[in-house]
Amino acid sequence: MNKNICLLLLLLIAGVFHLNAQQECEVEISKKSEKFYDKGRKKYLEAEFKDALEYLRKSIDESADNYEAHLLKAYININPQYRMGSLRSAEKSFNEVVRICPQADVKSYFYLAEIYYGREEWKKAGEFYDKFLTSDLEGQRRVTENDIKYADEMHKKAIFNARIFSNEVPFEPKPVKGVSSQKDEYLAVLSPDHQIMFFTRKVKVNQKMNAWDSGDYTEDFMRAYQKTENVYDEGEQ
Repeated sequence: MNKNICLLLLLLIAGVFHLNAQQECEVEISKKSEKFYDKGRKKYLEAEFKDALEYLRKSIDESADNYEAHLLKAYININPQYRMGSLRSAEKSFNEVVRICPQADVKSYFYLAEIYYGREEWKKAGEFYDKFLTSDLEGQRRVTENDIKYADEMHKKAIFNARIFSNEVPFEPKPVKGVSSQKDEYLAVLSPDHQIMFFTRKVKVNQKMNAWDSGDYTEDFMRAYQKTENVYDEGEQ
């Protein structure tokens, strides 16, 4: 990407951080913390991310509730240009932002949801997608219609996965009398009235003309009829 374009994007993002701080939350921040934050922000705009993080860490050490410093720290850690970025660090920083000032940056909820979804923590992902979608998104300059549409789709997937994986059914296969044999049988399906079982049986190819065993198999689609409860015949093609 063109260096000037990168710089412009960094300036726009940094401007949004200051706008949020002035309009949304009143948090007591020491002068020393503000100075470290300003130095970190300057290094960020110069794409010197490692130095920026060091200043931001000092800013947070001076005032733990400086959510602007937490927010910028989070965005550096998810910035693809910073190859040493850490999702764990970003997660911690985003969580601090929403703890200190929930309305400061609604995109924090979005990124937290993405982090948790990537870890297959479905319940947490669903909760943060929901927080993002139920936030006041009107006028949020860094939130696009595509973001909202995407979050809505991912929210549904996260809720579905949370429900499915939280209710695991034990897998305890048992032989079916008549159908089960020394061969491999699988992909069984019952008719609605349980009178017919459809399944696949792996059968060795009969090669009478060969003097050796080729080891070839075929998969035959079979059907077996119920004889008594839970007992079927051996099946036929």
